[in-house]
Amino acid sequence: MKRIFCLALMTGLAFAGPALAHDPQKIQKRMEERMRTLGLDVGNAYACTPDDQKKAFRDQARHLFVHVLYDHGEDAAYDYAASVGFGSARDLEGINCEERLAYWEDVKETLELEEKE
Repeated sequence: MKRIFCLALMTGLAFAGPALAHDPQKIQKRMEERMRTLGLDVGNAYACTPDDQKKAFRDQARHLFVHVLYDHGEDAAYDYAASVGFGSARDLEGINCEERLAYWEDVKETLELEEKE
């Protein structure tokens, strides 16, 4: 299910229903919501990441930022980046770290953010 969400997100709502196709404002609003959700989830996962793995995480999150920027434009990239920052500042007590880290692993795999050895 997570993989489907990521793929739909990164294809720019390619599978949006006909009602959305006729209303650019709805499409824009939905994209903003998805970018914010993605950013918050990535930021939460970063907060949960052990210190010795944070540099690699930041590199991969930047790679995702570039994908968002190229595929969806500056506004979507801004929404993503601001949400990552906000999500990474949350108190760990309010985050299900196991779930957020699993989500991040799924995003990395789906979008091929890790270099193959």
